[in-house]
Amino acid sequence: MLNDQLTSRQKSILFAVIQSFIEDGEPMGSRTLAKKYDIGVSPATIRNDMSDLEDLGYLSKSHISSGRIPSELAYRAYVKRIMEDVFNEINTEASLAVSRMFSHHMIPWEKMIESAAKILSELTGYTIVSMIMRPLTTKIVHSELIAIDPKNFCLVNLYETGDVTNSIIRVPREPSVEEVKKMNFYLNSLFTGKDLLSLEKELKNLQQWRRFPEIGNSIYDLIKNEISEFNKMDIHYEGLSKIFEFPEYSELSRAKAFIQFIEDEENIENLFIESKNDYLDIKIGTENKADILHENTVMTSTYFLSNSTSGKIAVIAPTRMKYKKTIEAMMKLSWKINNLSFNY
Repeated sequence: MLNDQLTSRQKSILFAVIQSFIEDGEPMGSRTLAKKYDIGVSPATIRNDMSDLEDLGYLSKSHISSGRIPSELAYRAYVKRIMEDVFNEINTEASLAVSRMFSHHMIPWEKMIESAAKILSELTGYTIVSMIMRPLTTKIVHSELIAIDPKNFCLVNLYETGDVTNSIIRVPREPSVEEVKKMNFYLNSLFTGKDLLSLEKELKNLQQWRRFPEIGNSIYDLIKNEISEFNKMDIHYEGLSKIFEFPEYSELSRAKAFIQFIEDEENIENLFIESKNDYLDIKIGTENKADILHENTVMTSTYFLSNSTSGKIAVIAPTRMKYKKTIEAMMKLSWKINNLSFNY
């Protein structure tokens, strides 16, 4: 938060230092700041104000020069200021890109989130990770056994999310048409309207399917597998190699460690679990639990796609990221996708 006791000049100096560091990654000295920005006072006065800002925890001295760089507290104040203005200053480029993406409404949720992540990576130049998850409360709306040949059937399950799963079941003998009808009637009476969590309790009944125990056992195994598949995060990456474009990761060992961390799905699952279910959750530096992200900012948007499906998109970049452009783009995407999902 920004200290209420800061003068308007100190605020101007602070935001000038932040903006300059975001642009070129170089520490800012008082003489350079006086030349680059129209502060209206001498370098000596600026130097005194920068010293006060350092004492208050907003700036810190660089190890390689007498200049100063922003602290996490400074970035937090900067982000707060941007968030207050973002609704009035939506990035035009982001708006147009998102509008083009959603010109056709009938887009599967996975494709929508992946497309949004791709657009975000192109707009910002940062690494983007997206996730979509269908909880076990997802309900089956139709279940059917379809004969492929005399001894092979396909079990098709249609879920309320629009997802369709299908699996092959082999039987030792060919059932009659009447028997297939009875099996489908039994399946629908048992499955339809049930969510996967409650359905798990019903599965034991399938093992008592006396006429065709092989089908009952196979369906039992298939549904158990679908339960495990639905109750996990589907993770997608965009722009992973973009990290090499930043001087913070010029050391190959550091870049490699970052990529290894990001590619570990357990790390990403924890990252998404730790984020708040807000339109935009921002963690700066040491606010991130993982040590390797202590010099990064992670912005996460949550998307409530349907009653049973949710998704998240995270931007991961160095702390001197382009906050304004990234926040605008993420807020626009979040607003558009969430409002679109409410109309489905």
